[in-house]
Amino acid sequence: MKKILTLCFLFILMPPVTYSLEQSQDYELTQVLILSRHNVRAPIIYENILTRATNKAWPIWHTNNGNLTTKGRQLEIYLGNYFRSWFDRMGLLRQDKCPDSNNVYVYANNQQRTIATAESFITGAFPDCLVKTFYRSDMNDGEFNPIFATVITDDSAEFNSAEFKRQAESAMAEKLAYLDLAEAYKQVSTILDFKNSTLCKKDKLCDLVSYPNTMNISAGKEPFVFGPLGLAANVVDVFDLQYYEGFATKDVAWGTISTPEQWKTLNKIRNGYHAVAYKTKIVASNIAKPLLEYIDLHFVQPRKIAGSWLGISINTVRH
Repeated sequence: MKKILTLCFLFILMPPVTYSLEQSQDYELTQVLILSRHNVRAPIIYENILTRATNKAWPIWHTNNGNLTTKGRQLEIYLGNYFRSWFDRMGLLRQDKCPDSNNVYVYANNQQRTIATAESFITGAFPDCLVKTFYRSDMNDGEFNPIFATVITDDSAEFNSAEFKRQAESAMAEKLAYLDLAEAYKQVSTILDFKNSTLCKKDKLCDLVSYPNTMNISAGKEPFVFGPLGLAANVVDVFDLQYYEGFATKDVAWGTISTPEQWKTLNKIRNGYHAVAYKTKIVASNIAKPLLEYIDLHFVQPRKIAGSWLGISINTVRH
């Protein structure tokens, strides 16, 4: 007798798994869970801080801050098209038939970039089919769905306590201490011409390497790192998005990044920020709880969904 395999498929982080699955003769694939971030978006520009970080003019985006770009939509359609073939090949859904509501459930966070990503995925995966994107229509425009938000979610006395805050911030500081970002900070400073920035000349934040970072944990808010790490992570995020969007080379970090090694070094900052802010055990277990409970209720327990479940979130999978 074949065992039933329920696959949790995090496609933003994992390479194609078709080969290994198709070789698993002892299992029968019956359900697929896809947890996805949005596709390419415009920067969520913290205009005041970024304009104060350099005297250079930031290249203009023609998409509203934080919104999915036209290229992001097209890339997500391609991704959906890939999954369309994969679903058919794995015997889950046929390419020549539209799935019904019992087979596919698509649930998005309440941001333009996540809703548009979900709709674009559907366009690619289920063309000309009436597959609906679900999201919280009772919330204000742009408000984060608590299921997906990376905030300290438990407002009980335990999680509001000074002890929880102390433990969480201590764990974040310990993770930060393991990061070696000196070279990355130097590269960011050079690219920004940071010594001539307003932050340096007026606020006296001139040395990203030696200036201290401050951890902050509060109930109902995202974990946050104030200081060079947070600033530099936002800067690198903009550079990455310029590259993924296909900006002219001269407009990606003002033409200063020319090698893969530079990209790897710079992205140590971005990856390091998310490791410090979100990936300590005490913080990660807290902010992941609402999403895991939702998945358990709708996917693991007596099955309400027979085929595929796609969650499009701003924060489901951090970078």
